[in-house]
Amino acid sequence: MKTIARIFVRTLGIIFIVLGIVGFIIPMEGLFHLTPVHNIVHLASGIVAIIMSGTEAKAKLYAKVFGFVYLLVAIFIHT
Repeated sequence: MKTIARIFVRTLGIIFIVLGIVGFIIPMEGLFHLTPVHNIVHLASGIVAIIMSGTEAKAKLYAKVFGFVYLLVAIFIHT
């Protein structure tokens, strides 16, 4: 049975993968300041999310860890 955590993490993974691929096809360096490194990070985050969405425990762990990491990135980039 799929739970909310698994659905959320899998959906997030798909979104990250799509953003990573689109970033390589349509460069958005001026609009969102996204570089090829950002695209690679989005692809890696998406792939890990898809892998971690296999079980409830892994999905929850992914959501907590990556949520914290992205929060730190947001704080340090904007300070």
